[in-house]
Amino acid sequence: MWIDKFMNAQNQARVEKAVQEAEKFTAGEIVPMIVRRSTGVGHVAPILFLSFLLFISLSDFIFLKYESTLNELLFYFFGSAVSFDVFLVLITLILIGLAGFSSFYLARFDFFQRLLTADYDLDFQARERAQLEFYWSKTNQTESRTGILIFLSLMEHRCVVLADETIAGKLPATIWQSVVDQVLAGVKRGQPTEGLTEAIHTCGEILAKHFPGQISGPNELSNLLIIKE
Repeated sequence: MWIDKFMNAQNQARVEKAVQEAEKFTAGEIVPMIVRRSTGVGHVAPILFLSFLLFISLSDFIFLKYESTLNELLFYFFGSAVSFDVFLVLITLILIGLAGFSSFYLARFDFFQRLLTADYDLDFQARERAQLEFYWSKTNQTESRTGILIFLSLMEHRCVVLADETIAGKLPATIWQSVVDQVLAGVKRGQPTEGLTEAIHTCGEILAKHFPGQISGPNELSNLLIIKE
């Protein structure tokens, strides 16, 4: 699975242990989630293909500019068997074929998906997905309404923290910025497990201060790391 390249089973277990430890002294329920992407990427391959076509057009212009020189080279290697017009058609078709293959291959990589998607769209789609997952993961179904979702969307490099109404009614949304920063810093330095576990502990400290609980309190939501496409 793609997640194994990002975070192996041992590190996933570390995240889940961090949730268990963070919830010991708080009534809050922390739900960590990682998704592969939140944004549609169907536009990436066509944009890459059009970019390659532009490059091919420029290449043809260069070939036409040096037509006489190329004619001499073609005659030297192939005699009269290959004319400049035939060469130009063949090389253009080959480049178009390579452009098509390269476009669909490169479109699979997160780097090009981010590069060819506007930042505001990355932000919007990640937040929209986080809001949907907040309900689908049942983070909003704790008895005291003290669930909190730490949502990481990998392709976008976006983290969203959403708290249920009891927490949101008492604490401003800006208080979770340190949690977001820790998650993204871990991803940026290639240590996503450390970033996520640090963020979970920070979240637990904030919740323990404002929503204390007992170590023997009920665990209403699973401590498992949720992983989705």
